[in-house]
Amino acid sequence: MSENENESSSPFEEFVLSDEQLRECFFDLKSVPSDVPPEVAIAIRGDSVSQLWKYGHDKDIVKIALAMPKYKLRFVAPVTRFRVRVDGNVEVFFPNEIRLVIPIQHLGDTPEQVISNLRAYYYVKRNGGRYSFKILKPATDIKSAVYMLANIPAITSLCYCFGVDTSMATALLYFPRFVTLFRHPSITPPTFYVMQMTRPNSGKSYLGIAYMITFNWEYITAMPTPARLVFDAARNTFGVVYTKNGIIFDEVDKWKSGDRQHFRQTYSILLTGLENGVWSRETSRFYYTERIRYVPVIMYTNVRQRKIEDVGARDEFEYMVGEWGGWNAHAFVDRFSIVQMFIDEYAVTDHVLGYQAVPSLRKGVIRVLQRLYAMLCREKIPPTSYDGRRKREYYKLYPLVRLFFSQKPEYAQVLTESFIDCTLTVDEFEEMFYEGYDKDFELSLREKVKSMRW
Repeated sequence: MSENENESSSPFEEFVLSDEQLRECFFDLKSVPSDVPPEVAIAIRGDSVSQLWKYGHDKDIVKIALAMPKYKLRFVAPVTRFRVRVDGNVEVFFPNEIRLVIPIQHLGDTPEQVISNLRAYYYVKRNGGRYSFKILKPATDIKSAVYMLANIPAITSLCYCFGVDTSMATALLYFPRFVTLFRHPSITPPTFYVMQMTRPNSGKSYLGIAYMITFNWEYITAMPTPARLVFDAARNTFGVVYTKNGIIFDEVDKWKSGDRQHFRQTYSILLTGLENGVWSRETSRFYYTERIRYVPVIMYTNVRQRKIEDVGARDEFEYMVGEWGGWNAHAFVDRFSIVQMFIDEYAVTDHVLGYQAVPSLRKGVIRVLQRLYAMLCREKIPPTSYDGRRKREYYKLYPLVRLFFSQKPEYAQVLTESFIDCTLTVDEFEEMFYEGYDKDFELSLREKVKSMRW
Protein backbone atom coordinates (compact mmCIF):
# COMPACT_ATOMS: atom_id res chain seq x y z
CA MET A 1 0.00 0.00 0.00
CA SER A 2 1.40 3.37 -0.97
CA GLU A 3 0.48 6.89 -0.12
CA ASN A 4 -0.86 7.53 -3.61
CA GLU A 5 -3.00 4.44 -4.04
CA ASN A 6 -6.14 6.26 -2.98
CA GLU A 7 -5.70 8.68 -5.88
CA SER A 8 -5.74 6.12 -8.70
CA SER A 9 -6.85 2.59 -9.42
CA SER A 10 -3.84 2.05 -11.70
CA PRO A 11 -2.20 -0.66 -9.48
CA PHE A 12 -5.40 -2.68 -9.84
CA GLU A 13 -5.63 -2.08 -13.57
CA GLU A 14 -1.96 -2.78 -14.18
CA PHE A 15 -1.96 -6.09 -12.36
CA VAL A 16 -5.46 -7.58 -12.51
CA LEU A 17 -6.96 -6.29 -15.74
CA SER A 18 -3.77 -6.81 -17.71
CA ASP A 19 -3.24 -10.33 -16.37
CA GLU A 20 -4.68 -13.04 -18.60
CA GLN A 21 -5.41 -15.47 -15.76
CA LEU A 22 -7.22 -12.96 -13.53
CA ARG A 23 -8.92 -10.71 -16.07
CA GLU A 24 -11.79 -13.16 -16.57
CA CYS A 25 -12.39 -13.25 -12.80
CA PHE A 26 -13.31 -9.55 -12.62
CA PHE A 27 -16.26 -7.77 -14.13
CA ASP A 28 -17.18 -4.18 -14.87
CA LEU A 29 -20.19 -3.30 -12.74
CA LYS A 30 -21.70 -1.30 -15.61
CA SER A 31 -21.46 -4.14 -18.13
CA VAL A 32 -23.27 -6.88 -16.20
CA PRO A 33 -27.06 -7.19 -16.60
CA SER A 34 -28.76 -6.59 -13.28
CA ASP A 35 -30.80 -9.81 -13.53
CA VAL A 36 -27.84 -12.15 -14.18
CA PRO A 37 -25.06 -13.27 -11.80
CA PRO A 38 -21.66 -11.87 -12.85
CA GLU A 39 -20.08 -15.31 -13.36
CA VAL A 40 -22.76 -16.13 -15.92
CA ALA A 41 -22.44 -12.79 -17.73
CA ILE A 42 -18.66 -13.16 -17.92
CA ALA A 43 -18.72 -16.79 -19.08
CA ILE A 44 -21.38 -16.16 -21.75
CA ARG A 45 -20.71 -12.95 -23.63
CA GLY A 46 -23.49 -11.41 -25.70
CA ASP A 47 -27.04 -10.18 -25.55
CA SER A 48 -28.53 -13.67 -25.14
CA VAL A 49 -27.33 -14.16 -21.57
CA SER A 50 -30.48 -12.64 -20.03
CA GLN A 51 -32.67 -14.93 -22.13
CA LEU A 52 -30.61 -17.99 -21.19
CA TRP A 53 -30.99 -17.08 -17.52
CA LYS A 54 -34.73 -16.56 -17.97
CA TYR A 55 -35.14 -19.98 -19.59
CA GLY A 56 -33.27 -21.52 -16.67
CA HIS A 57 -35.85 -20.24 -14.20
CA ASP A 58 -39.18 -19.89 -16.04
CA LYS A 59 -41.12 -23.15 -15.78
CA ASP A 60 -43.95 -22.12 -18.09
CA ILE A 61 -41.82 -21.00 -21.02
CA VAL A 62 -39.74 -24.18 -20.77
CA LYS A 63 -42.87 -26.33 -20.90
CA ILE A 64 -43.81 -24.62 -24.15
CA ALA A 65 -40.29 -25.01 -25.53
CA LEU A 66 -40.30 -28.74 -24.74
CA ALA A 67 -43.59 -29.10 -26.63
CA MET A 68 -41.90 -27.82 -29.79
CA PRO A 69 -39.83 -30.75 -31.16
CA LYS A 70 -37.62 -28.63 -33.42
CA TYR A 71 -36.85 -25.96 -30.81
CA LYS A 72 -33.28 -26.16 -29.52
CA LEU A 73 -33.66 -25.32 -25.85
CA ARG A 74 -30.71 -23.66 -24.11
CA PHE A 75 -30.56 -22.31 -20.59
CA VAL A 76 -28.24 -21.36 -17.73
CA ALA A 77 -29.13 -22.10 -14.11
CA PRO A 78 -27.77 -23.40 -10.81
CA VAL A 79 -28.69 -26.78 -9.39
CA THR A 80 -31.49 -26.33 -6.86
CA ARG A 81 -31.27 -29.85 -5.43
CA PHE A 82 -29.77 -33.22 -6.21
CA ARG A 83 -29.81 -36.84 -5.09
CA VAL A 84 -27.34 -39.68 -5.50
CA ARG A 85 -29.09 -42.69 -7.00
CA VAL A 86 -28.41 -46.32 -6.09
CA ASP A 87 -26.81 -46.85 -9.51
CA GLY A 88 -24.10 -44.29 -8.65
CA ASN A 89 -25.41 -41.54 -10.89
CA VAL A 90 -26.40 -38.10 -9.66
CA GLU A 91 -29.84 -36.70 -10.47
CA VAL A 92 -29.80 -32.89 -10.55
CA PHE A 93 -32.80 -30.54 -10.62
CA PHE A 94 -32.90 -27.01 -12.02
CA PRO A 95 -35.29 -24.11 -11.19
CA ASN A 96 -37.19 -24.63 -14.47
CA GLU A 97 -37.99 -28.24 -13.37
CA ILE A 98 -35.64 -29.81 -15.93
CA ARG A 99 -33.71 -32.71 -14.41
CA LEU A 100 -30.57 -34.45 -15.66
CA VAL A 101 -28.94 -37.71 -14.66
CA ILE A 102 -25.15 -37.31 -14.62
CA PRO A 103 -22.54 -40.04 -14.02
CA ILE A 104 -20.79 -39.04 -10.82
CA GLN A 105 -17.32 -39.37 -12.40
CA HIS A 106 -18.24 -36.49 -14.72
CA LEU A 107 -18.57 -34.22 -11.69
CA GLY A 108 -15.17 -34.77 -10.11
CA ASP A 109 -12.60 -37.19 -8.72
CA THR A 110 -13.18 -36.41 -5.03
CA PRO A 111 -16.29 -35.73 -2.91
CA GLU A 112 -15.14 -32.11 -2.52
CA GLN A 113 -14.89 -31.62 -6.29
CA VAL A 114 -18.33 -33.16 -6.82
CA ILE A 115 -19.94 -30.88 -4.22
CA SER A 116 -18.16 -27.84 -5.67
CA ASN A 117 -19.43 -28.61 -9.16
CA LEU A 118 -22.95 -29.26 -7.91
CA ARG A 119 -22.93 -25.70 -6.55
CA ALA A 120 -21.86 -24.18 -9.86
CA TYR A 121 -23.84 -22.73 -12.79
CA TYR A 122 -24.72 -25.04 -15.68
CA TYR A 123 -25.09 -24.20 -19.36
CA VAL A 124 -27.53 -26.81 -20.68
CA LYS A 125 -28.45 -27.54 -24.30
CA ARG A 126 -31.21 -29.80 -25.62
CA ASN A 127 -31.08 -31.02 -29.18
CA GLY A 128 -33.29 -33.79 -30.54
CA GLY A 129 -34.26 -35.01 -27.08
CA ARG A 130 -30.67 -35.32 -25.88
CA TYR A 131 -29.12 -33.04 -23.28
CA SER A 132 -25.55 -31.82 -22.96
CA PHE A 133 -24.14 -29.50 -20.31
CA LYS A 134 -21.11 -27.41 -19.43
CA ILE A 135 -20.12 -26.29 -15.94
CA LEU A 136 -19.44 -22.57 -16.30
CA LYS A 137 -17.37 -21.94 -13.19
CA PRO A 138 -16.56 -23.86 -10.01
CA ALA A 139 -18.25 -22.53 -6.90
CA THR A 140 -14.84 -21.86 -5.36
CA ASP A 141 -11.97 -20.85 -7.64
CA ILE A 142 -8.88 -22.04 -5.77
CA LYS A 143 -6.56 -21.95 -8.78
CA SER A 144 -7.05 -18.24 -9.48
CA ALA A 145 -6.99 -17.44 -5.74
CA VAL A 146 -3.60 -19.13 -5.30
CA TYR A 147 -2.24 -17.28 -8.32
CA MET A 148 -3.52 -13.95 -6.99
CA LEU A 149 -2.22 -14.39 -3.44
CA ALA A 150 1.14 -15.60 -4.69
CA ASN A 151 1.60 -12.22 -6.37
CA ILE A 152 -0.10 -9.58 -4.20
CA PRO A 153 -0.68 -9.22 -0.42
CA ALA A 154 -3.75 -10.48 1.42
CA ILE A 155 -5.34 -7.11 2.20
CA THR A 156 -4.80 -5.94 -1.38
CA SER A 157 -6.31 -9.14 -2.79
CA LEU A 158 -9.46 -8.88 -0.69
CA CYS A 159 -9.92 -5.17 -1.38
CA TYR A 160 -9.66 -5.87 -5.10
CA CYS A 161 -12.09 -8.78 -4.79
CA PHE A 162 -14.72 -6.54 -3.24
CA GLY A 163 -14.12 -3.67 -5.64
CA VAL A 164 -12.47 -1.08 -3.38
CA ASP A 165 -9.06 0.55 -3.51
CA THR A 166 -6.16 -0.23 -1.21
CA SER A 167 -5.74 3.14 0.42
CA MET A 168 -4.83 3.31 4.11
CA ALA A 169 -8.37 4.48 4.91
CA THR A 170 -9.89 1.47 3.15
CA ALA A 171 -7.49 -0.96 4.86
CA LEU A 172 -8.30 0.47 8.31
CA LEU A 173 -12.05 0.41 7.66
CA TYR A 174 -12.35 -2.94 5.87
CA PHE A 175 -9.97 -5.09 7.90
CA PRO A 176 -12.44 -5.41 10.82
CA ARG A 177 -15.12 -6.43 8.32
CA PHE A 178 -12.89 -8.99 6.61
CA VAL A 179 -11.88 -10.75 9.85
CA THR A 180 -15.45 -12.03 10.28
CA LEU A 181 -14.87 -14.34 7.30
CA PHE A 182 -12.32 -16.38 9.28
CA ARG A 183 -12.52 -19.01 12.02
CA HIS A 184 -9.87 -19.79 14.61
CA PRO A 185 -8.90 -23.48 14.47
CA SER A 186 -8.84 -24.11 18.24
CA ILE A 187 -10.22 -21.22 20.33
CA THR A 188 -13.91 -21.17 21.30
CA PRO A 189 -15.83 -19.32 20.01
CA PRO A 190 -13.91 -19.62 16.72
CA THR A 191 -15.88 -16.82 15.06
CA PHE A 192 -15.30 -13.07 15.17
CA TYR A 193 -17.82 -10.44 16.26
CA VAL A 194 -17.24 -6.85 15.17
CA MET A 195 -18.88 -3.53 16.01
CA GLN A 196 -18.20 -0.54 13.77
CA MET A 197 -19.24 3.07 14.34
CA THR A 198 -18.62 5.13 11.21
CA ARG A 199 -19.89 8.15 9.35
CA PRO A 200 -22.63 7.65 6.73
CA ASN A 201 -21.73 6.34 3.25
CA SER A 202 -18.82 4.22 4.50
CA GLY A 203 -19.73 1.14 2.46
CA LYS A 204 -21.70 -0.78 5.10
CA SER A 205 -24.57 -1.83 2.83
CA TYR A 206 -22.20 -2.07 -0.16
CA LEU A 207 -20.21 -4.84 1.54
CA GLY A 208 -23.29 -6.32 3.18
CA ILE A 209 -24.87 -7.08 -0.18
CA ALA A 210 -21.62 -8.68 -1.36
CA TYR A 211 -21.55 -10.91 1.74
CA MET A 212 -25.16 -11.92 1.09
CA ILE A 213 -24.43 -12.90 -2.52
CA THR A 214 -21.09 -14.59 -1.92
CA PHE A 215 -21.17 -16.11 1.56
CA ASN A 216 -24.88 -16.54 2.32
CA TRP A 217 -25.03 -13.89 5.04
CA GLU A 218 -28.12 -12.07 6.26
CA TYR A 219 -28.34 -8.26 6.27
CA ILE A 220 -30.78 -6.94 8.89
CA THR A 221 -31.64 -3.26 9.24
CA ALA A 222 -34.04 -3.50 12.20
CA MET A 223 -33.99 -5.33 15.52
CA PRO A 224 -34.83 -8.97 14.67
CA THR A 225 -37.60 -10.82 16.43
CA PRO A 226 -36.73 -14.05 18.24
CA ALA A 227 -38.69 -15.90 15.54
CA ARG A 228 -36.53 -14.48 12.77
CA LEU A 229 -33.36 -14.99 14.75
CA VAL A 230 -33.79 -18.54 16.09
CA PHE A 231 -37.02 -20.38 15.28
CA ASP A 232 -40.50 -19.47 14.05
CA ALA A 233 -42.84 -21.88 15.81
CA ALA A 234 -45.89 -20.73 13.84
CA ARG A 235 -44.25 -21.59 10.50
CA ASN A 236 -41.99 -24.35 11.85
CA THR A 237 -38.94 -22.75 10.20
CA PHE A 238 -35.40 -22.14 11.41
CA GLY A 239 -34.14 -18.61 11.96
CA VAL A 240 -31.11 -16.92 10.45
CA VAL A 241 -28.62 -18.27 13.00
CA TYR A 242 -29.22 -21.73 11.50
CA THR A 243 -29.85 -20.89 7.84
CA LYS A 244 -27.17 -18.21 7.24
CA ASN A 245 -23.39 -18.23 7.53
CA GLY A 246 -23.17 -14.79 9.13
CA ILE A 247 -25.31 -11.83 10.17
CA ILE A 248 -24.93 -8.08 9.67
CA PHE A 249 -27.03 -5.91 11.98
CA ASP A 250 -27.17 -2.38 10.58
CA GLU A 251 -28.43 0.75 12.35
CA VAL A 252 -28.31 -0.90 15.78
CA ASP A 253 -28.62 2.52 17.43
CA LYS A 254 -32.34 2.27 16.58
CA TRP A 255 -32.78 -0.77 18.79
CA LYS A 256 -33.50 1.55 21.71
CA SER A 257 -36.81 2.51 20.11
CA GLY A 258 -37.96 -1.00 19.16
CA ASP A 259 -40.51 -3.28 20.80
CA ARG A 260 -39.36 -3.75 24.40
CA GLN A 261 -40.59 -7.31 24.83
CA HIS A 262 -38.92 -8.43 21.62
CA PHE A 263 -35.75 -6.58 22.58
CA ARG A 264 -35.45 -8.35 25.94
CA GLN A 265 -35.86 -11.74 24.28
CA THR A 266 -33.53 -10.94 21.37
CA TYR A 267 -30.85 -9.45 23.61
CA SER A 268 -30.96 -12.48 25.91
CA ILE A 269 -30.59 -14.78 22.91
CA LEU A 270 -27.58 -12.80 21.66
CA LEU A 271 -25.88 -12.76 25.07
CA THR A 272 -25.87 -16.56 25.15
CA GLY A 273 -25.45 -17.28 21.45
CA LEU A 274 -22.43 -15.03 20.89
CA GLU A 275 -20.58 -16.62 23.80
CA ASN A 276 -21.27 -20.34 23.53
CA GLY A 277 -23.13 -20.87 20.25
CA VAL A 278 -26.36 -21.96 21.92
CA TRP A 279 -29.32 -20.19 20.35
CA SER A 280 -32.61 -20.81 22.13
CA ARG A 281 -35.99 -19.24 22.63
CA GLU A 282 -39.04 -20.02 24.69
CA THR A 283 -42.46 -19.90 23.04
CA SER A 284 -45.92 -20.47 24.45
CA ARG A 285 -45.76 -23.97 22.96
CA PHE A 286 -42.30 -25.16 23.92
CA TYR A 287 -38.72 -24.23 24.69
CA TYR A 288 -36.69 -24.54 21.53
CA THR A 289 -32.95 -25.01 21.29
CA GLU A 290 -30.89 -26.45 18.48
CA ARG A 291 -27.34 -27.70 18.06
CA ILE A 292 -24.42 -25.43 18.91
CA ARG A 293 -23.56 -23.13 16.02
CA TYR A 294 -21.13 -20.23 16.00
CA VAL A 295 -22.19 -17.47 13.60
CA PRO A 296 -20.01 -14.42 12.85
CA VAL A 297 -21.68 -11.07 13.47
CA ILE A 298 -21.08 -7.49 12.36
CA MET A 299 -22.94 -4.62 14.00
CA TYR A 300 -23.03 -1.19 12.37
CA THR A 301 -24.08 2.22 13.51
CA ASN A 302 -23.20 5.81 12.69
CA VAL A 303 -20.78 7.78 14.82
CA ARG A 304 -22.72 10.09 17.13
CA GLN A 305 -22.79 13.74 16.23
CA ARG A 306 -21.20 14.87 19.47
CA LYS A 307 -17.74 15.35 20.87
CA ILE A 308 -15.94 12.00 20.74
CA GLU A 309 -12.37 12.88 21.67
CA ASP A 310 -10.93 10.77 24.51
CA VAL A 311 -13.89 8.38 24.36
CA GLY A 312 -12.95 4.72 23.91
CA ALA A 313 -14.80 2.72 21.28
CA ARG A 314 -15.84 0.08 23.81
CA ASP A 315 -17.04 2.73 26.26
CA GLU A 316 -19.15 4.21 23.48
CA PHE A 317 -20.60 0.79 22.62
CA GLU A 318 -21.40 0.07 26.28
CA TYR A 319 -23.21 3.40 26.50
CA MET A 320 -25.28 2.44 23.46
CA VAL A 321 -26.17 -0.98 24.92
CA GLY A 322 -27.34 0.81 28.05
CA GLU A 323 -29.56 3.03 25.91
CA TRP A 324 -31.09 -0.10 24.38
CA GLY A 325 -32.04 -1.22 27.86
CA GLY A 326 -29.56 -4.09 27.82
CA TRP A 327 -28.17 -5.61 30.99
CA ASN A 328 -24.60 -6.86 31.54
CA ALA A 329 -23.49 -4.32 28.95
CA HIS A 330 -19.80 -4.78 29.75
CA ALA A 331 -20.02 -8.56 29.28
CA PHE A 332 -21.96 -8.13 26.03
CA VAL A 333 -19.36 -5.75 24.58
CA ASP A 334 -16.52 -8.01 25.73
CA ARG A 335 -17.79 -10.71 23.40
CA PHE A 336 -16.73 -8.57 20.42
CA SER A 337 -13.28 -9.07 18.94
CA ILE A 338 -13.10 -5.55 17.49
CA VAL A 339 -15.01 -2.44 18.48
CA GLN A 340 -14.06 0.37 16.15
CA MET A 341 -14.97 4.03 16.10
CA PHE A 342 -13.90 5.30 12.68
CA ILE A 343 -13.96 9.09 12.90
CA ASP A 344 -12.25 10.02 9.62
CA GLU A 345 -14.28 11.18 6.65
CA TYR A 346 -14.73 8.30 4.22
CA ALA A 347 -17.13 8.17 1.27
CA VAL A 348 -17.17 4.72 -0.30
CA THR A 349 -18.14 6.25 -3.63
CA ASP A 350 -14.65 7.79 -3.76
CA HIS A 351 -12.96 4.43 -3.23
CA VAL A 352 -14.83 1.96 -5.45
CA LEU A 353 -12.92 0.68 -8.47
CA GLY A 354 -15.79 -0.02 -10.85
CA TYR A 355 -14.73 -3.69 -10.96
CA GLN A 356 -15.39 -6.59 -8.61
CA ALA A 357 -14.28 -10.20 -8.48
CA VAL A 358 -16.77 -12.93 -9.23
CA PRO A 359 -17.98 -14.67 -6.04
CA SER A 360 -16.08 -17.87 -6.89
CA LEU A 361 -12.76 -16.00 -6.66
CA ARG A 362 -13.77 -14.31 -3.41
CA LYS A 363 -14.53 -17.71 -1.90
CA GLY A 364 -11.26 -19.09 -3.19
CA VAL A 365 -9.23 -16.23 -1.70
CA ILE A 366 -10.87 -16.75 1.70
CA ARG A 367 -10.20 -20.50 1.54
CA VAL A 368 -6.50 -19.93 0.85
CA LEU A 369 -6.19 -17.21 3.49
CA GLN A 370 -8.00 -19.39 6.05
CA ARG A 371 -5.32 -22.04 5.57
CA LEU A 372 -2.57 -19.43 6.02
CA TYR A 373 -4.34 -18.13 9.12
CA ALA A 374 -4.44 -21.63 10.61
CA MET A 375 -0.68 -21.93 10.02
CA LEU A 376 0.02 -18.62 11.76
CA CYS A 377 -2.18 -19.59 14.70
CA ARG A 378 0.35 -22.31 15.56
CA GLU A 379 3.21 -19.84 15.86
CA LYS A 380 4.29 -18.24 19.14
CA ILE A 381 2.25 -15.15 19.98
CA PRO A 382 3.60 -12.35 22.21
CA PRO A 383 1.72 -11.98 25.52
CA THR A 384 -0.81 -9.20 26.06
CA SER A 385 -1.81 -7.05 29.00
CA TYR A 386 -5.46 -7.85 28.30
CA ASP A 387 -7.23 -10.46 30.43
CA GLY A 388 -10.54 -12.32 30.28
CA ARG A 389 -12.41 -12.33 26.97
CA ARG A 390 -10.25 -9.59 25.49
CA LYS A 391 -7.18 -11.77 25.99
CA ARG A 392 -8.96 -14.57 24.15
CA GLU A 393 -9.86 -12.26 21.28
CA TYR A 394 -6.30 -10.94 21.16
CA TYR A 395 -4.96 -14.44 20.52
CA LYS A 396 -7.54 -14.97 17.78
CA LEU A 397 -6.87 -11.62 16.10
CA TYR A 398 -3.06 -11.41 16.28
CA PRO A 399 -2.38 -13.96 13.47
CA LEU A 400 -4.81 -12.10 11.17
CA VAL A 401 -3.02 -8.80 11.80
CA ARG A 402 0.23 -10.52 10.84
CA LEU A 403 -1.38 -12.07 7.79
CA PHE A 404 -3.02 -8.91 6.47
CA PHE A 405 -0.42 -6.30 7.35
CA SER A 406 2.86 -8.30 7.42
CA GLN A 407 3.92 -6.83 10.75
CA LYS A 408 6.95 -7.74 12.82
CA PRO A 409 5.81 -9.63 15.97
CA GLU A 410 6.29 -6.77 18.45
CA TYR A 411 4.51 -4.32 16.15
CA ALA A 412 1.73 -6.81 15.39
CA GLN A 413 1.11 -7.02 19.14
CA VAL A 414 0.59 -3.26 19.44
CA LEU A 415 -1.56 -3.06 16.32
CA THR A 416 -3.73 -5.99 17.45
CA GLU A 417 -4.38 -4.37 20.83
CA SER A 418 -5.19 -1.12 19.01
CA PHE A 419 -7.85 -2.89 16.91
CA ILE A 420 -9.55 -4.50 19.92
CA ASP A 421 -10.53 -1.06 21.24
CA CYS A 422 -10.04 0.94 18.08
CA THR A 423 -10.13 4.70 17.76
CA LEU A 424 -7.18 4.84 15.34
CA THR A 425 -7.23 7.62 12.78
CA VAL A 426 -6.01 6.92 9.26
CA ASP A 427 -2.80 8.89 9.90
CA GLU A 428 -2.07 6.94 13.11
CA PHE A 429 -2.71 3.64 11.38
CA GLU A 430 -0.47 4.54 8.44
CA GLU A 431 2.39 5.45 10.77
CA MET A 432 2.02 2.17 12.70
CA PHE A 433 1.80 0.14 9.49
CA TYR A 434 5.02 1.42 7.95
CA GLU A 435 6.92 1.31 11.23
CA GLY A 436 6.22 -2.43 11.68
CA TYR A 437 6.06 -3.58 8.04
CA ASP A 438 8.16 -6.68 7.33
CA LYS A 439 8.69 -7.24 3.59
CA ASP A 440 10.49 -10.55 4.13
CA PHE A 441 7.54 -11.91 6.08
CA GLU A 442 5.14 -10.87 3.32
CA LEU A 443 7.26 -12.68 0.73
CA SER A 444 7.39 -15.78 2.94
CA LEU A 445 3.58 -15.85 3.00
CA ARG A 446 3.53 -15.81 -0.79
CA GLU A 447 5.93 -18.75 -0.85
CA LYS A 448 3.62 -20.64 1.53
CA VAL A 449 0.74 -20.03 -0.88
CA LYS A 450 2.76 -21.35 -3.83
CA SER A 451 3.67 -24.54 -1.94
CA MET A 452 0.07 -25.39 -0.92
CA ARG A 453 -1.56 -28.51 -2.29
CA TRP A 454 -5.29 -28.69 -2.86
